[in-house]
Amino acid sequence: MLLNTLPFASLPERNVRELVPCPAVLSLYAAPDFQGDCFMILHCVFLRLKSALTQDEKTALFDSVVALQKVIPGIVDVKYGPNVSPEGLHGGFADGFAVTFESVEARDAYLIHPEHVAVGERIVSSTDGGLAGLMVFDFNL
Repeated sequence: MLLNTLPFASLPERNVRELVPCPAVLSLYAAPDFQGDCFMILHCVFLRLKSALTQDEKTALFDSVVALQKVIPGIVDVKYGPNVSPEGLHGGFADGFAVTFESVEARDAYLIHPEHVAVGERIVSSTDGGLAGLMVFDFNL
């Protein structure tokens, strides 16, 4: 049933199911007829940070988001940085981060997790206009 695709191609299917509990993720390594019933989520947050924030303060803010991966289960990856699009269509949202979750349930647990709430409050207080200074966009992977 497994394709010859890294990183799980050399493992028996039983071991892959133990390592990758989400059927949608498992389907990436399974035969095309595999029917998964959950989606990974890409949680994108775009920020209009206050101009008074120093680079060190920005780095510390994003480091606090990255640190959530160590305390909240289901976070697969965290990336952050400035907007680098040459199109000029950022609408003032010059910085951002993206968190990949293994499932909708993992994202939902993250949203109410006390560590996320604390980091979220810190982010909101760092944006120009509070909540108006951020945009959140989630989609299924």
